[in-house]
Amino acid sequence: MSKIILKQVYLLNWYGFVDKIIPIGKNLSLITGENECGKSTVLDAIKYAFTGDTDFNKATSATRVGIGRRTLSSYTRCLIDPDTRKYARPSNSYPNVYTHIALEYHNELYDTDFVLGVILETNSSDNVDNYWYSLENKILKDISFFNESKGKKYVLSAKQFRDKNKAELLSKSNGVVKFMTMTGLKLQSEGITKYQRKLKSIMTYNPEAKIQQFIKESVLEDKNINLNKLKEAKDSIDEITASFEILEKEINDLDEILQAFNDYARVNSRLIKDDAKRVYKDLLNTSKKIDQNTKQVNDNTFEIDRLTDLLNNEKNDKEQEDVKLRNANRQLDQMDGTKAIQDEKEKMAELKLKDAEYLEKIKALDVLSLRIKEFSEKMSLEFELSDLSDPDISSSVKNNELNEFKEKIDQLLDHLNREGFKLELSLNSFNSL
Repeated sequence: MSKIILKQVYLLNWYGFVDKIIPIGKNLSLITGENECGKSTVLDAIKYAFTGDTDFNKATSATRVGIGRRTLSSYTRCLIDPDTRKYARPSNSYPNVYTHIALEYHNELYDTDFVLGVILETNSSDNVDNYWYSLENKILKDISFFNESKGKKYVLSAKQFRDKNKAELLSKSNGVVKFMTMTGLKLQSEGITKYQRKLKSIMTYNPEAKIQQFIKESVLEDKNINLNKLKEAKDSIDEITASFEILEKEINDLDEILQAFNDYARVNSRLIKDDAKRVYKDLLNTSKKIDQNTKQVNDNTFEIDRLTDLLNNEKNDKEQEDVKLRNANRQLDQMDGTKAIQDEKEKMAELKLKDAEYLEKIKALDVLSLRIKEFSEKMSLEFELSDLSDPDISSSVKNNELNEFKEKIDQLLDHLNREGFKLELSLNSFNSL
């Protein structure tokens, strides 16, 4: 159950409390001490700030300690001895005394803080003016009660407090109604009077009396009891309790659904991240293979150019040797010479050796053509390469086709790099979830 809780009480120049913050427990506060230590003084301060009631606690009158002391001016000037009228803050030394009582509250429902307070100004004639104020979304440490000048602290008057803390000062009647409203009582003047009377009865409770008598006389009011209304109220409470149980079950079911949804979202996010990582890994492997294949294609292209040049040279050499051979055959037909025959045999042997080398180079070109074809099919490239070993196809045609193949490889590599960059961006966004 949410409550409005009194957390701290601040007393400044209130009887013997010169500058004191008193903490208040959430559910219970116990004030103990010897006579004259200030127990009732604290309660009177809280009651006065909250209700404006100056009929202070007379519980100590039986021992004569409280006689003549429970007045505003006796509190603000700190009456030490009623018989000799001795004060701790006499008017001849302190013409004007500024007293502050501030109550710090916390609203559990809205999780907000506010401070309710009263400022008392006692003049040299012991007349007391009072000003109430409320500061929302503030705690005591946020509020200034002093001015500092030349290393000394001076208590703020009501006007100075208003200007420094931007507070609106209220009259007693308006201030008390404001306090009641902000603390959830919402009492008007008649209700405030009854509340003051009950509060005074509680504060004058004698622990030696019977507790039943105290509750009957000081707490409870005389009212006629209507049993039918009580029964109706009990039935309504039972219905509300049953409704709360149903709501609690539905809330628990919703919590389970939300937990299941959160678990699903977490698992789904992890699966998406795993898929992205796997795709990214495959992309890296594919990119690596493309780099390797590109290097291989470049090496093969260089080898093709070299072999093509060699083939062309060999072809020219072969044509020249064929011409020489035909000329030699014609010369053999015309003449007979052992030396000439021997020279021609040696030339024939050289030509056969070159023919063998030529055939090996043709085989290498066939292997290269096959590799290019397999790579094109594997990468789904729409490209058809001519037979590199075909002597009827010119070297320029072969070079143009190889250059076209290189361009397609470069385009494929650029496409894969762009896809890899997109996947990397997606992976980074998933990792940030």
